[in-house]
Amino acid sequence: MKYTITIGGRGSEVITHKLTEEQHNTFKEGGVEEDQMEHDKINDLLELEYLFDDTEPRYMGAYLDSLYLQVKDENDEVVFTQEVIDYDKIISDEVYCDGNHYLFIEDYSKGDFWVYNIELEEEFDKDKLVLELTDIGCRIDLVTGISYDGNKFEDVRDYGDTSSKGFYFNLSDN
Repeated sequence: MKYTITIGGRGSEVITHKLTEEQHNTFKEGGVEEDQMEHDKINDLLELEYLFDDTEPRYMGAYLDSLYLQVKDENDEVVFTQEVIDYDKIISDEVYCDGNHYLFIEDYSKGDFWVYNIELEEEFDKDKLVLELTDIGCRIDLVTGISYDGNKFEDVRDYGDTSSKGFYFNLSDN
């Protein structure tokens, strides 16, 4: 059977930039977290032309407290909806919690972050579905994926449709 699993809600795409101590101090003193720095100044300090030019991986997903997850069968019938989180069914991973200095740029968004088109040999079983949570910089928790019966289905995952609602800048707490 074929199923479509959609993960959405409020969340963000997070871009990370590793900082020197001098850059970290300049951002802190300049009030980057309070939105007191112009984007051009941030770009100059990061030596970028555009905020989202980077070499680090990006993380995108819904915040756990505003997540919705919907499963539809091949007839487009809803077979499962999850709005209340089962915390026993979460796999968590930490990234950038290593004591280094980082600037995390959050593009705050709403909408559908991920759409999975999967094929199963049996009917969908909600007990086999596990959320993947990524803790970015020990500050930002995003549901960045799912697994079903141990399979991550990354090869059948597509971007959903989101709209940006603004940017937030966070420094690592070092």
